[in-house]
Amino acid sequence: MKGPAARQLQRYVNTHLSFYLFSLLLLVGGTVTGAILVNDFSSHNVTIDSLNLIWPDGTLTDQIETIKSYMFADLIILFMMWISGLTLIGIPAAWFLLYIKGCLFGFAAGFLVYQSGWEGIWHATGLLLPQNLLLIPVYLIVCSQATILTFQLWKSVLTRQSFGPAFRKTIISYCAVLTLVLVIAAAGAAIELIVPVQWAKWFIT
Repeated sequence: MKGPAARQLQRYVNTHLSFYLFSLLLLVGGTVTGAILVNDFSSHNVTIDSLNLIWPDGTLTDQIETIKSYMFADLIILFMMWISGLTLIGIPAAWFLLYIKGCLFGFAAGFLVYQSGWEGIWHATGLLLPQNLLLIPVYLIVCSQATILTFQLWKSVLTRQSFGPAFRKTIISYCAVLTLVLVIAAAGAAIELIVPVQWAKWFIT
């Protein structure tokens, strides 16, 4: 026998699985596009340094500043995606931002492979994968939750339903998602301060 929590989780997954699959397709599509775009930059003398990646040639201060800029950009994008869920017409912005996140990840990984060959896969594993194992699921959750909330808003408006206690509970849960996002993003930043920098120093040099 399944407990109440398990049944509730199963019901939630069955109801909202399509939203998460749609977000996943956007992210994968962006990643593939970013990897394809690497070929367009191959004739423009683009270097690893120009991409502002963490690389052993840079000083520790430069690397920390780079990581701070990454973290700030991720927080801004995630917050904009979250805000879009509170509007009736802003959800395409969340979809676009998720797609762009996929493009950036795909381009960075593809460029490392293009510049370094098979070693680029090794480089990308340490420089990009650790923090993105946390950040990418967060992007998927925020975009999916924003889409779900927007659809609920439209349903309430079109059916002229009042925003009752159930909807207020949904809003509270949606705000809790933002808190969770900030915690996980901070954890991702902590990983990014340690793993990629050390990976670059120990395994790339």
